[in-house]
Amino acid sequence: MHAGSATRERTLPPPDFAYLRSEIDLSTLVSEYTPIHAFHGGEYRAACPIHGGRHLNFRIWQDTSHEWHYKCYSKCQAGGDAVTFLEQMEHISRADAVGQLYRRLGGHTPQARERRTTPAPRTPSEPLSERLVTPYVNCIDLPIDPTGQDQRTPRDWWHGQGVDDSAIDAYRLGFCPRCPMAVDPIHPERPMPSATIPIYSATNTVLNIRHRLLRPPSKKGDKYRPHARDLGAHLFNTRSLGTLPDGTRRTDRRIALIWEGEKKVIVGSSIQDWILGFFYPIVTATSGAGSWTSVYGDEWAAQFDEFERVIVMFDPGPDAILTAAEHTAALFGRRGCVIQTPQKVDDWLLGTAGGSGLTPTQRLDTLVGWIEDARPLRAESIWGGWA
Repeated sequence: MHAGSATRERTLPPPDFAYLRSEIDLSTLVSEYTPIHAFHGGEYRAACPIHGGRHLNFRIWQDTSHEWHYKCYSKCQAGGDAVTFLEQMEHISRADAVGQLYRRLGGHTPQARERRTTPAPRTPSEPLSERLVTPYVNCIDLPIDPTGQDQRTPRDWWHGQGVDDSAIDAYRLGFCPRCPMAVDPIHPERPMPSATIPIYSATNTVLNIRHRLLRPPSKKGDKYRPHARDLGAHLFNTRSLGTLPDGTRRTDRRIALIWEGEKKVIVGSSIQDWILGFFYPIVTATSGAGSWTSVYGDEWAAQFDEFERVIVMFDPGPDAILTAAEHTAALFGRRGCVIQTPQKVDDWLLGTAGGSGLTPTQRLDTLVGWIEDARPLRAESIWGGWA
């Protein structure tokens, strides 16, 4: 080897992977291979293009350093950054993938990084407070449709969902005539009204406000919007983990329930004068059942430390159950259980789905039986097999 070439090799800096992770928009790159869908908190979902998946189990997101990552929570379990994505999709070497990505940046190599302007870091939203919740609460009796064609109020809508006035007051439910986080893709000029659900911490601090669209743009679960996208995901109904509905300290730390949505929690916690929520504190994660454990679970799993069992209850459908079992086992060990109900749990309790021939007490007894009989699924990656 000539001395000149050796010198050139020593002076060539290595690839700057952190630079590529922050400069390459991974959502745009992935969209060249498969359709992507915007989700809550600024993340994206897609069917995994690496193994040819059919469900939206492929997640794309930016971390707190604004670096892009992806992860398949289905068959292939692939994950990484833009470099590994190109390697896996194009079956090329790591060096070739790095070269392609630098060319996408207009030839900006690591040497040119200092000449580029570093974008200013995004500042988090101002802390939320009760003053943001109160105006929505005061709108609970306004007409949903200002044209008068629909005479219902948000209070009427909640009643139709099985939520009574005492629960409306207890959860500080409100109404937003025009959701600030949603636009109708077909009629952008049309306001999208939303029912508002404030998310409180165990110490009664407002963590965020969830907007549940009353006219969602699709029927595929795309109906929730956070008031502040950059405040992350939280547990809804956290206070129930520490206190009984009457405010006294909870001493029975046997079983806690994680359900799939805020509305289910409200219905379940208040059904039959709080009897279910009295015996089993019910919470949900505002990031959704498909991703809560893998994304935000570590931040609040410690709140369940005193419970003998933590039961995650899913709606019917096979898509997420095995992944949920893996994540539940990783977070809660052998205390973690997963139940997939034959019907949506709130519809079951209200008698609007399966079990409609049963009395309310019989439906409640059946649900309690599912809870009491739940046993841990031993995740393969944790204990080497399924129970």
